[in-house]
Amino acid sequence: ARSPHAQGWMRKATTPFAAKTIATAAVALHKFPGIKGGQMDMLIEDLACRPDVLNSLYNNGYRAAIAPTKFLGDAYRANGMKMPLHDIWFGVDIDRSPKSERSGGHVPVIGFIGQIAPHKGTDLLVEAFCRLPRNSAQLRIYGPEDQDAIYMANLKVLAKGYDVQFMGTFPKESMASILQDFDLLVIPSRWYENSPLVLLNALATHTPVLVSNVSGMTEFLQEGVNGRVFERGSAEALFTQLEGLVSYPEKNLYLLAKTTSFQRDTSNMAIETFNLY
Repeated sequence: ARSPHAQGWMRKATTPFAAKTIATAAVALHKFPGIKGGQMDMLIEDLACRPDVLNSLYNNGYRAAIAPTKFLGDAYRANGMKMPLHDIWFGVDIDRSPKSERSGGHVPVIGFIGQIAPHKGTDLLVEAFCRLPRNSAQLRIYGPEDQDAIYMANLKVLAKGYDVQFMGTFPKESMASILQDFDLLVIPSRWYENSPLVLLNALATHTPVLVSNVSGMTEFLQEGVNGRVFERGSAEALFTQLEGLVSYPEKNLYLLAKTTSFQRDTSNMAIETFNLY
């Protein structure tokens, strides 16, 4: 979907065909008088040459490469990288203590941690959450509030009157305790993600996740075991999943914490990496 925050010709690049057409036209335009030799010319030249430069560097300079997801490995291969590629997942070091039992009167806590920006889909989450029945859940949003002042102001207008808290940022040492309070972490990204560490930390702390259907995240998901997936960019699809989880939280949400885990730590990752050498 076209982002209302995109500017200029970027607003037209809403499909792969449109993006490729615009890129091809930009490369051709840099030969015209008035553009050639200017700052835009140098930028376009860099972009036009980058794939060939990188492919030459990677294919001739490296014996092998590592990708932290199959998604990224497939993207490398699709873009001409021919050296052996090894998929090695990241590991995380965090307190893996079981979640505390939720009492009968517990109100589910839905959480978001990350950049508060259009490409991260924070607005999709707020919009979907505000459609839930009142008092059925609470939403805590962690992230910097000064990244996009207009976007942030719009989010607060959208959330006004609902149980939505903007919590700001926190030191990384607090990650485990914050996730301990979450019953669900939502990553509603509109754009590609590649093994976000907040996702791995959530799984490691037995926190189920609800993510957009982006391969770099769904690779870690077993639907109904450690989380659920919704259609990327769709607030309606996100709402449907949230409603199903919080309507009967004892059955549909809290039990997921008992089957959600991620045992891989940084030592596992390091051993596999060293073994390649």
